[in-house]
Amino acid sequence: MLSNKQKLDFINETCLIERARMIKNIKDSTEYSYDYLSLHLYEAVRNLKRLYKLNNLIVEFKDLLRVGQLKKVIAYELSMLPHEEQKKLFLMFKEKFNRKWAVQDALQKIEEYQNQKEQYMDEIYFSNSIIIEKLRITDQKADYSYHQSKKSNS
Repeated sequence: MLSNKQKLDFINETCLIERARMIKNIKDSTEYSYDYLSLHLYEAVRNLKRLYKLNNLIVEFKDLLRVGQLKKVIAYELSMLPHEEQKKLFLMFKEKFNRKWAVQDALQKIEEYQNQKEQYMDEIYFSNSIIIEKLRITDQKADYSYHQSKKSNS
């Protein structure tokens, strides 16, 4: 059996949405009051109630919260709204989110292109170095052969 401290550590180490879901499961499957849970999970009653309420978010907002694109305070305020209103708000802001992600995606692609370009330039430089070295060796052999043939003709 886990101690209260171990339970707290486990809950605090998990994602906010996962914590919210666990609080909801505990609250819904037991008759424990928020005061009792607060005492045993070392979490303020107010925070437990907010975590419980986060379960009311639509999936899209939960996903944004999970990846850090939505602040906890805003998520809590959104969780107070009915699902229909949340969906309308999400659709209104979806274009903004998409634009932001598109810019981030474009910047990432530019960075990848620059890295590839540097890599290709290094490969080209290396290839050119090899070719130049081979040409130098070939020229030296040709010079040597030319001088040898001149000596033998003289």
